Amino acid sequence: MKTSIFSKALMTLGVAGVLVGVGAGQVRAQGLYTIQLGYEFSGATPPAGTPIPWLTARFFDSSYVGTLPGAVALLSANQVLLSMETTNLVGTEKVSEWYFNFNTAKDPIASMSFSAVSGTGLVAATSVTTDRSNSGSGLKADGDGYFDIGFSFDTSGANKLVNATDSLYVLTWTSAITVDDFKNLSQGGDPAKTGFKTAAHVQGIGSDGSKSGWITDGGGGGGGIIPEPAFYQMAALLGLGGLGLLRLRRKK
Repeated sequence: MKTSIFSKALMTLGVAGVLVGVGAGQVRAQGLYTIQLGYEFSGATPPAGTPIPWLTARFFDSSYVGTLPGAVALLSANQVLLSMETTNLVGTEKVSEWYFNFNTAKDPIASMSFSAVSGTGLVAATSVTTDRSNSGSGLKADGDGYFDIGFSFDTSGANKLVNATDSLYVLTWTSAITVDDFKNLSQGGDPAKTGFKTAAHVQGIGSDGSKSGWITDGGGGGGGIIPEPAFYQMAALLGLGGLGLLRLRRKK
């Protein structure tokens, strides 16, 4: 049987066999937080893709990755892996901004650092911003309140966050963090349009690509802990290996 390109890449990274015996039914959900974006909240134009969600965000912490049998430790206790995925965009649709929240008890937000891992199409943000001012200078999604972390993406050229692409980042804090630290809600917006886990601006909507819309999980739906296929674990391993974050497991 031929060896796949993906398997060869894992072997190159020295992690071949890490996932032996791990099937979809065996994946543990601990340490994984998933948010699915399928609701346009600003009164503009929703993306055209069906079925929803249009976008999916996944946070992984060290307790999740550490459950892989025979795996090395991929993340330290003060790191979380974030994957921003275009689940079902169509045509010319692309993501220009994507916002998230962080535990308000952990300050200052500026102490968080961000390392781009990679993504399909090598999509990386043009800038990553943190702000907890909840004022005119803060990270405000149109029609919603303020967020703590903002990713801005290219809307022209080859490095766009369009359909069938994703963008992976390692977020590092000054002390231990988990996926639960990213479950806070946006604040300070219209009472009918705030309290969201995440928000993203999708441009290029419509037959002529002239329309746009702001989407979210709906302020209560879509977020949660769900099982993941073994393939996604492998993708995370491959990306983290490229960052040099693969380390030997601690000796017992």
